[in-house]
Amino acid sequence: MKVLKFDNFLNEAYIRKGKIEQVKKDLKLTFPEFEFSIIKPNYSSIIVYILSGPIQLTDDLYGYEEVNHYNLKNQYRNNPEVLGFLEKVYDIVNKGNYSKYYKKLDYLDIGFYINICIGQYDKPYVVKNKVLI
Repeated sequence: MKVLKFDNFLNEAYIRKGKIEQVKKDLKLTFPEFEFSIIKPNYSSIIVYILSGPIQLTDDLYGYEEVNHYNLKNQYRNNPEVLGFLEKVYDIVNKGNYSKYYKKLDYLDIGFYINICIGQYDKPYVVKNKVLI
């Protein structure tokens, strides 16, 4: 039986500046009608703020909502348009990432962490040029 030791894991979560630039480019190409703010607050994570777009993404009074990308299907089950959009955003941001959990060590080996937010806590999401279906 192979024994896993914690000191065998040298890979720490890290995101390169080039990845941030690629995410910005891909989101702009895929969703030109939306406005995003993408930041790298530290060496291991990326935050995508969705600032404006043609569909209503949140009913929150303050126009700000943190998206749980692990629970998208449940969180947005009553709004398939928003669910489809957020899944595509997550797929673009998560491209090239990896995640592996070692249960015996209670250790998560991940490429980088992702946060997706609708609006910002001090700048609400704005619906612009709403598309009527």
